[in-house]
Amino acid sequence: MGKKIWLVILLVVFGLSLFVGGYFLGIAMKLQEFESDLRDIIVAEERPGLQIGKVSIDNIDYYEIWIPAGFPDKAGYGANFILLRRLVPFSPDVLDVLKSAMVELLNGPNEDEKAQGAFPLIQRGILLSAEIDEKGTAILNFSEDFDPKGGSLAIFMTTKAVEEVARQFTDINKVKILIEGVEDALQP
Repeated sequence: MGKKIWLVILLVVFGLSLFVGGYFLGIAMKLQEFESDLRDIIVAEERPGLQIGKVSIDNIDYYEIWIPAGFPDKAGYGANFILLRRLVPFSPDVLDVLKSAMVELLNGPNEDEKAQGAFPLIQRGILLSAEIDEKGTAILNFSEDFDPKGGSLAIFMTTKAVEEVARQFTDINKVKILIEGVEDALQP
């Protein structure tokens, strides 16, 4: 009788190990798929205008930027990633344009885009401060509620969305995200 119990326990532990391992493998594969999809979409060389471009409308100058957003796939089980065009006020100061671009990212899709199914990759937050250091690192300090607190996939999506908007600026080489002044605060 004792051998049967140990065999059952061993099978249960083995089954749980497979289940947990499969679960985490699924998450890892989803992260890879997300990064691959986002990389396919956000390739500056393949899309004219992805680098910040100046646009004039009614004699008013704007910069054209692109913000990433999600869009349900046809099967309804996942998401595709799309870029939404935004115009931000012209300024000769790159930092002013970067701040405006981050506000647009935080605002997410407009009502028309939401009605068509688009959804924001960042759910909430306020840009508290921004600077660009001499090495071209954009240091972006967000409010505490910017942290998605939704696990590694939510943090990955949030981080990638910010990086991809900042990447459109030729003066920016790297992005550092702070939460209430704390570095590396985005953790699952």
